[in-house]
Amino acid sequence: MKLFLTLHLLEDRFSFTPNLIALDEARSFDMDNFSDDLVTGAALKAIGEAEKIVVWINARAHNSPGAILKVLNLLARRKKSLLFIHNGGHPVVKKMSNIFDQNAVFTDQSTDEIKNRAIDFFSSPA
Repeated sequence: MKLFLTLHLLEDRFSFTPNLIALDEARSFDMDNFSDDLVTGAALKAIGEAEKIVVWINARAHNSPGAILKVLNLLARRKKSLLFIHNGGHPVVKKMSNIFDQNAVFTDQSTDEIKNRAIDFFSSPA
């Protein structure tokens, strides 16, 4: 399975305005720093089943990463193919991005750039 995982860092649980990217090339999943254990568990399961993952972190607030930290910790231990894109300059996300292959880490990308990078990544050999 190919997975496009969108992680939102929000100011509060009521400020969610989704900026989702849907691709025919992959299954999409999104969550935020206020997601409950059920949603977080589903994300962790999807990560475990995926062969290739594009992670896009949309950080609009510098709050605690909350539930997203569990996801980032699992991704950091992952040995399979991963593309890591983060927008917004969240300090924890910036620090975590250093764990990943720097050739697969991108910052402050437009929606079109994210889509194009994801499509290229999913269509490349594993």
